Formats: sequence, C-alpha cells, structure tokens
Amino acid sequence: MAKKKTKIIKKIAEVLDYPICLIVSLLCLVVFLFAIPWILKKRRLWNRSAKGSPKALILRKFKLKTLMGLGDEMLLPYRNPSITWLGFLDPSNSLEANVRITNDLHLIAWKSPKIIRFLKKRKFVGTSIILREIIAVFKITSYCVEQKIGVLRAYKDDYPALEALIISSFIKIPFMVDVAMNFELVRRLTGRVFYFRRLYRLPVIRVFARIGANWLLGLPLRHAFHVYGRNKNNYEHAFALGAPVERLSLLRYSNFSSIYNAYNPEDPPPKPADYPYILFVGRLDEIKYPLDPLAAFELAAPHLPEYRLVIIGDGDLREEMERKKQLSLYKDRIMLLGVQPNATVFHWTGIAFTTAGRSCQDDCCLFVGQGKGGAFCVYSLSTRKLFPNKRMVHALLEIASMSSVF
Repeated sequence: MAKKKTKIIKKIAEVLDYPICLIVSLLCLVVFLFAIPWILKKRRLWNRSAKGSPKALILRKFKLKTLMGLGDEMLLPYRNPSITWLGFLDPSNSLEANVRITNDLHLIAWKSPKIIRFLKKRKFVGTSIILREIIAVFKITSYCVEQKIGVLRAYKDDYPALEALIISSFIKIPFMVDVAMNFELVRRLTGRVFYFRRLYRLPVIRVFARIGANWLLGLPLRHAFHVYGRNKNNYEHAFALGAPVERLSLLRYSNFSSIYNAYNPEDPPPKPADYPYILFVGRLDEIKYPLDPLAAFELAAPHLPEYRLVIIGDGDLREEMERKKQLSLYKDRIMLLGVQPNATVFHWTGIAFTTAGRSCQDDCCLFVGQGKGGAFCVYSLSTRKLFPNKRMVHALLEIASMSSVF
C-alpha cells in the first residue's frame, strides 16, 4: 500500500513539474533582464582585472570522496606550465569543500541550496535542474571575477558546457569544452535524449524534444574557442553537433601513472588473489550495463564453484547492485569493491593487459582471471547483443574450461 501511495505521489509530481518548469523558465528570463546592469558591471571588472590571467577553472560534476579515492595522479596531468592556478569546481555538490591537492591545484565543491535539494527529493526534477543551473551560473560568474579566472574549461558537453557558454556571454571569458560522451549513442542505447527527457515521452512532441536537445548540446560547441574529443567517436559527435572543424582537436590521453608506466609483461604485478575470478571494471551506470555480470554470474556460478565475481567501480546503480547481491544465493562469492586506487585496479586487471587491453578500449569490460596467471576479455559493451546474459554465461563457461588461456 505504501509503495502504491509513493508511486502515485511521484506521478503527480512528474505531471506538475511540466507547468512549474515553464513558469520557472519565464521567471528566469525576467531575472536575466533585471540582472543586465549587474552583468555589465561584472564584465567590466573581469575585463580590467582578469582578462589574460594564467588562472583556469574546470567545471566538472564530481563526487568528492570518489575523486579523492582515485588519487592525485588522476588530477596532476591537468596541470600546465602556462597555468599558475587550476581549480576543479562542482557548483552543485552534496558537500561544501575546498581541498588543496598542490599549491596550484584545488578541488572546490559548493553545496546545493536547500530549495534544490527539496525539489529534487520531491521529484520535481526539471524545475530543480533549471534553478540549479541558474544559481550556478551567477555564482560562478562572481567567482571568476573575484578570483581573476582567465579561462574556463567544461568537462563534458552537457550542463558544464552550457554553464560555461552563459558565463562567457556574461563576462566574455574564453572557454573550451571536453566532449566526453556521445549522447546520440546514449539515446540509442537507453531510448532517452539528454535534455527534455520528459517531453521525449510524449507522442509528436518527442520529435521537437530531440531537435531541441541536439541544438542545446551543440550550442556551447559552436561558441567554444576549442573543442576536445577523447577519441574518434567523440570527435565525430562534436562535429555532427556543429563544432567548427578548425576548432576541433583529438585529445590523446597519456598515462601519467607510474604504476602503469612501469608495467613489464615479463614481470607482471602481484596477483590480488589465489582464487579464479570474474572481474568487471567500470562506472556503475545504466549505459555500462553493470547488472549484466551479476545476472550472468547467477546462472554460471553453479558450474564454476571456485570462481568469484569482483566488481570495481561506483555510480547510480550501486545501491541496486548491493540489494541484488544480498538476494543472490552466491552473495558470499560476489565482491563489490567500489572505487579503488590505481594500484589496486592495476593489480586486478594487470594480468589482462596483454590479452585484452586493446579489445577493451573505451569500453566497459568483463575479464576472467585466475590467481595463478592469465586473463581473458569475454565481454565488452561494443559487442553487447539482444540476450547478453545467456551469451555471457556461455562465454564464461567456455573460457573457464579453456586451460590453455590460463
């Protein structure tokens, strides 16, 4: 009864969210009009004191504990000799923090206002997002002027990029964008556009919702002075959204971790366990399909009595995976390790580098490994079929029985 009541309340909130979003959007336009004198004042101040400043700010959503858990080596490569101060800023975090990694590298998190947390909790998602972004834009603008920030960088071409675009239109600060996802691919996999998700559910209107979503995603890319793509996929996606080809760069990531750079195939890293294991490494998010290994292991476990399932990563599906683990008959053989430092991840995956490293680039992978040596990639997102669990179980049983692999 309680579940049914909660479901009804959630549905009412979703319906009410449409008109409230429209009202809030109109109010925001009024706020922008009244804020024009303030904006012009900030523009003059920034132009006088911060233009050309060697200080940079990266707009990026992050979980503080998760990012800190990855270690300094994940952040240090972002430093640049031309930049005297660099900050990672999440303007709508669940915590308030200012962590100094080094003298010229900082992690800054601003806690979301109570009104945003209240609306989100009551399932007024659209309204909370609009208010969150408007508040963030004004706060970041003030911060850029006060701290004399000379350039912005948006990590991901969604909300951070949109924030950077609006701030740039306010004070004329230059900004660049990292294209870290292919939202068209996400739409095909999940059936949802990034913006206007609820409008996308409605017949006929969904056509305009998709066009509007692509227009909003492309807007920052068309105005950024530089657009970076991690790989060919991101590069082509950015170009399709309207990024000028002369401003596009394919950003090659170098591995700055001493742990990885010291890898020697003839002298592999120490094995993390003596038992055979199945390893999943990736973000626990819908697009990565982390529930598939759990379902497959449930079917394969009776035939693989010595094997354990090891899952490294964190994300929105963590709680659901914990719940499924507790309901499993083989919960004692399922290990959810969460976020792990580079060294730990390397020890679990290092034995798979020579056999599976290339086939798993840019994908979420599943490895079968044995404590006494060897590993093999049996599954990746790019090869996911209609019935992944049955296919994966077949692969697990086949690979585990191939003693030549190990």
